[in-house]
Amino acid sequence: MAKRAQVTTTLVANKLMRTPPSLYLRSIQVEAGFDVAYNRIVQELAAGDLVITADIPLASEVIENNAHALNLRGELYSKENMHHA
Repeated sequence: MAKRAQVTTTLVANKLMRTPPSLYLRSIQVEAGFDVAYNRIVQELAAGDLVITADIPLASEVIENNAHALNLRGELYSKENMHHA
């Protein structure tokens, strides 16, 4: 999908992710540990970015940084609906 939409997509995990070679895919492997991936995502984040996550605190921080957070069901988090999550 990243190639089709020509959108750079960054994947962050604490395990090796095998991704096909693509100008639009970037994979970052972080050390295992509490909030290591979370912190790296926040570090890489820019205003307007889209983060797909089930992590509510991360989604909240994404929104605070003027980016967009989507849950795994495709629902957009917002300042208004964050307290229900």
